[in-house]
Amino acid sequence: MSDDNKVRYWWAPGSCRGPFCRDVIEFTESSITFDGYFYDSDAHQLPQQRILKLLVTDYVDGHRIHLKQLAIYHVEIYEKIEGADTSVIAADDEYGDGGICFFPSNMITLKFRVLQKDFDADEEKRILATMTKIPYNR
Repeated sequence: MSDDNKVRYWWAPGSCRGPFCRDVIEFTESSITFDGYFYDSDAHQLPQQRILKLLVTDYVDGHRIHLKQLAIYHVEIYEKIEGADTSVIAADDEYGDGGICFFPSNMITLKFRVLQKDFDADEEKRILATMTKIPYNR
């Protein structure tokens, strides 16, 4: 499968805390194992609800990629298992002080429960509104 047809895993609500899946190793309807990041802290304890979309390239129009949705899930992440460090590190900086980490990441397994599956765009907006506390306006 070419990179254009590779399944993309998109999480909402989006944030710089992730989850971000650089490369998915395994996906089931109860867990996902990936190389990437998912930062959690005391303020963001599990369980957490997210929307997870599986997307593939539908077609490319010039430099614009149009994606097609394969599936959509409303999930509750209840466990995070962190594995090997897969950070991208430069060999040396200009001062010879060692490498710079450009992309801190790990092998991560997230275990989750599917709360709802294959819903429409209106339902997605309603779910996101409850997660983010932003009113849903139809």
